[in-house]
Amino acid sequence: MVASPVMPRKMQLRILKKRQIWLYTMAVAVLSVTIAQLFIQGLYLWFGDTVFTYRYMAVAAVIIPVFVALPVAYSMGRVLYTLAHTQQTLTRLAETDGLTGLINRRSFFDRGEALLTAAKNASFPVALMILDADHFKQINHGYGHATGDKALKFIADAFNSVARETDLIARVGGEEFAVLAPDTDHQEARLLAKRLIDAVCEQPLLCDRAILEISVSCGFADTSHGYDLDRLYKIADMAMYQAKSDGRNRAVQAA
Repeated sequence: MVASPVMPRKMQLRILKKRQIWLYTMAVAVLSVTIAQLFIQGLYLWFGDTVFTYRYMAVAAVIIPVFVALPVAYSMGRVLYTLAHTQQTLTRLAETDGLTGLINRRSFFDRGEALLTAAKNASFPVALMILDADHFKQINHGYGHATGDKALKFIADAFNSVARETDLIARVGGEEFAVLAPDTDHQEARLLAKRLIDAVCEQPLLCDRAILEISVSCGFADTSHGYDLDRLYKIADMAMYQAKSDGRNRAVQAA
């Protein structure tokens, strides 16, 4: 991401909608006319009619600012609109995994830590699930990386189809995914893990060369282990490897 001068968020002017360009333009024009009128009033009070005729200068103080301010303000509004949308695009690209459309590892940990802090302050449980595609290297080696990419997108879409809007879903590694579920205890986490697993394996992935049966293994932990994301991730990851050892395509709760 390109570095930019730091500006306090409250001082930033963001124009996100085209109608806001015109609102900004009119506001600048009104402000310009007001300042010009106050300036003329000051000159008139100081010099009187010896310098100029007040009526003509008052009219000029409306016409000139309008003709100057309108095009300049509109151009600036367009620039601010473009900058705001460019910033949004850059932020989205920096936070999103380009293949699956899920948030990436860095964004997951940033948002996850904030979520867990809020959960701790409000005393509600959170569950973390680590899910890994089974036999993924065999898919890559047997059918090619393009098919492997389709499999990852297939898994991400399956997770999105059953997860709640409040759940934080990320691709955190090559074929590894994470789901952080707020207001979810260990019993609800088990049910959610099952839904995630079933969503992947309930239908095959249709490819040009084959019909692939895909499954994932899941390890999960909840905030009975604490509200530290790094710790939760490690113990959920260990549980995921236990699910692999137990035969794959299943969920294991962290001890």
